[in-house]
Amino acid sequence: MLLIEFFTFSLNGDDVMKKLVLATAITLASTGASAANVEWDLNIDGDNYTSAVPVLEFVFQYNSQSIVTDSDGSGDISVGDAITSHGGFGPNGFDSLAGSPIPAGLFSTISDNGLTGFDPDIPAPGDYKTEYTFTFYFNDLMGEWDGNDFRYNSGEIQFGYYDLTNSAFNNLFAIDILDGGNIGGAGQASQIFEGEINEASLENGAGAGFMLTQNGKTRTLSDWLAGDLRVLFTSGQTVKGGLDQGLPSNGADIDFGGSDTAYIAANHDGSFVLNVPEPSSIAVLGLSLIGFGAAARRRKA
Repeated sequence: MLLIEFFTFSLNGDDVMKKLVLATAITLASTGASAANVEWDLNIDGDNYTSAVPVLEFVFQYNSQSIVTDSDGSGDISVGDAITSHGGFGPNGFDSLAGSPIPAGLFSTISDNGLTGFDPDIPAPGDYKTEYTFTFYFNDLMGEWDGNDFRYNSGEIQFGYYDLTNSAFNNLFAIDILDGGNIGGAGQASQIFEGEINEASLENGAGAGFMLTQNGKTRTLSDWLAGDLRVLFTSGQTVKGGLDQGLPSNGADIDFGGSDTAYIAANHDGSFVLNVPEPSSIAVLGLSLIGFGAAARRRKA
C-alpha cells in the first residue's frame, strides 16, 4: 500500500504557507503494509494521559545542524564526503558544534522542536501541550555525499515526552535509522527516512503505553516487538533555510574555504508513521514446507 505524504513549507520567503504533494509515494518498508493507527496511555507523574482517538500520522518540526568532512581533501563537496547531523530538542539535541557559528541553545527550544499535531487532526489528547508534549533529538545521524546529496545510513533518533510541569525530557523509545536522504534529484528540498524502533530502548512505560492497530490487530508496542517482529518508522520532510546564520542548507552549496570541515543548518517540517510489516519470510517458508510435504507424499504413493 502506498502512502502519499503532504508537507507544508514556505516558498521564496513568502509568509503564505503552501501545500506540496510529493510526486513520490512512500512504500512502507517495501512490505505493502499500511501504516498503523497509534494511540497511547502514558503515566506521567501519577497522571494518565491518553490519546482522544488513534492517529495515523505524527506531524513535526525541528532544527538541525551538521558537520561535513572533506574526506578526500579535494576542497569541494565530492562523493564519499562524510556528514554527521545533530537536531531536535536540546540540551541533548542540536548542540552547538565546535566551530559552528550557531550559538549554543539558540534554536533548541521546545517550541521549535517536536510534534506540532496529528493526522487525523484530533482534539488535544488529555493535557497535551499543557502538561506534556512529544519531542525528539539526535546527535549521530551519519552518511555520505553520493554525488547528488547526502545519503544517511546509521544513527539513532531518541523519541520521548517533555514534562512541561517539571521542565524535564523523558525517553520513550529510540529509532535506529536504516536509510535516509533526498528524493528527486540534487538539493535537499524533500527527504525520506526509514528506521525501526529498538526494543531494548523502551522506557517510562512506552512498551505498554503505546498501542498499535494494524490489519485489525491491536497490540501494545512491547507485544508487537516480541517474537522478532519489527515496528518500522517512515518519515517525510522538507528542508528549508539556513537558520539565518550564514550557513547553507544544501550540501551542494558548501564552501570548505581551505578547511577540512564545513557546516550546514536547516529547519524542517514533515510527518512520520509507524507500521508493522507482515512476517512474509515466515509465510514463504510455511508455503515451502507445505510444498515439500506434498512432494514427499507423492513420492511415497
